[in-house]
Amino acid sequence: MSRLGGGEITVEVAAIAIAIAVTVNTAAKTVLGWSAGGHAVGKRLAITSIAAVAAAVLAAFLLRGFF
Repeated sequence: MSRLGGGEITVEVAAIAIAIAVTVNTAAKTVLGWSAGGHAVGKRLAITSIAAVAAAVLAAFLLRGFF
């Protein structure tokens, strides 16, 4: 990420890049689990993944003082 930016990046930009990577990784693993485990497993994975990502987003907003 730093190489793409052409120099140093801020902590906020690094945190956003990591959050995007975690979200995409979670989504990809949910799709893989759904295809490997079927509808029942996939539904549980999707619900759990959405809850985890939503909790992370909420925590980020609360820690930054948006609420």
